[in-house]
Amino acid sequence: MPDKNLHINLPTPLQRISFLSEQFSRCFIKRDDLIHPEVGGNKWRKLQYVVQLIQEGRVQKIITMGGMHSNHIAAVAAVGHLYTVDTQAYIRDTGDKYSPTLDLASRRSMEIVLIDRSTYRLMRSTTLRDAQIQDRVLYLPEGGTGEFALPGCKRLGLELNEQLEGISATILCAAGTLGTARGLEQGLSARHKLHIHPAGRKFNLREQMPATDRMITWTDEEDLRPYGRISTDICDYIEEWKQRYGILIDPIYMAPMLQLIESKPDIIGQSEALVIYHSGGTQGNAGYYKKIALMS
Repeated sequence: MPDKNLHINLPTPLQRISFLSEQFSRCFIKRDDLIHPEVGGNKWRKLQYVVQLIQEGRVQKIITMGGMHSNHIAAVAAVGHLYTVDTQAYIRDTGDKYSPTLDLASRRSMEIVLIDRSTYRLMRSTTLRDAQIQDRVLYLPEGGTGEFALPGCKRLGLELNEQLEGISATILCAAGTLGTARGLEQGLSARHKLHIHPAGRKFNLREQMPATDRMITWTDEEDLRPYGRISTDICDYIEEWKQRYGILIDPIYMAPMLQLIESKPDIIGQSEALVIYHSGGTQGNAGYYKKIALMS
């Protein structure tokens, strides 16, 4: 897809690292965090088709929702700024006094509307439940998941097929709304296994995943952390990962998943190779770290 505004780094590198070397002869990390400074990770994959709709003149405004440190909100604000379309976000007000994400979104001309938790839950189940276009206004659900997210996430799977030619791998993917995992499932070759790690308890993602012949394994509910609960051990693990591999990871999706998998590798079984999907999301780190500092 031609793109006159964004300088996108694709395909992203498949970097070899020495993670779980006793269980896997080869381990790689798919560096989607390197796609773009503001619209990177799985957020670019989910918004790739949306950008195409904007370029075709079919979308002139985006309305969406998310949390105060949401990667999705930051990415939508950046896309709106780069392509000169209006953006509006309904934000679940958790009382955080410091949000670099919302500061950045505001500087990118996004209209921020703070709403309470009950109103947020209502909007999530009604107005912003499904991705849809009405009168050139695109309504995007939380996290950007929906039919417009699937083409870009499927392309991620196809990209991995080419990079893993001749290798059968387990693809390790954290999930909040299943958008990335569903696209991966559609794009990956049959020889690859998919392991999905829900980002929190009671997400009920297994029940929402469409039936497939692919081998899919899941992290069990009892091994999951409550969503969004950041602690000093997670911050320490992020720093440890950065020291070991020179790669920054986020505290909501990547760090809890990798910390658990490293302590309980049998969760994902065995295969010829392991591929960790780096979904980006590190723009929110500063806000979460500040939150921990204020609580301590």
